[in-house]
Amino acid sequence: MGAMEVDLVVCASLTIDVKSKERIAESELRSPRGLAEELPQMRKMVVAGEKFCRTTHDGIEIIPVKESLQEVWQNNLLPPVASYGAEPNPYLY
Repeated sequence: MGAMEVDLVVCASLTIDVKSKERIAESELRSPRGLAEELPQMRKMVVAGEKFCRTTHDGIEIIPVKESLQEVWQNNLLPPVASYGAEPNPYLY
């Protein structure tokens, strides 16, 4: 498989790819899909200009910008630190 690239990887549990388009095509999900094969436990999210949240057949979440910011503000993006299986990283807080 070729090079895979997403915009952000957070604590080895979340990938975020940001797209400016209003509708994400299947062909634009190659990188999140490739990472899903290599790291199936990671949450895969594409933030885009779409109007509604949706999830692809293989679990990639496509989320409008406003909803993604609400997830950040409500601290819903990551599982609790204890579920990472490691000591909390003081540089993350």
